[in-house]
Amino acid sequence: MGTRTPSLPTWSRVAVASVVALLFASRCDGGLSQDELECQQAVNQLADCCPGFDPDGVGCRYSETCNASYPAFTVAESNCIENESCSQLVASNVCARAIDLANNQTSDGSPTGPPCP
Repeated sequence: MGTRTPSLPTWSRVAVASVVALLFASRCDGGLSQDELECQQAVNQLADCCPGFDPDGVGCRYSETCNASYPAFTVAESNCIENESCSQLVASNVCARAIDLANNQTSDGSPTGPPCP
């Protein structure tokens, strides 16, 4: 007689199926892209370093709907912001440009220009 492999209890199978379903569902909307993640990190850096910066004024979501939207910062722009200290962001006028950017979104939510070269 062969060795029988023990099966998972019913609740374990349901838990595993639920986790797989959640992972699949989270990817259905595309998940976070690299530029979205980098943009969010840059916005957090600006929020920490720049008094008067409104992080809600800068969109970091990517959407392919009828009114396509893109993160306000490219990966390169985000890295530029992330790699600077707070004092460098202030001294190089990035904070001032970021505040202007957050306050001057176009009507479709897209930014008017990047704060970091």
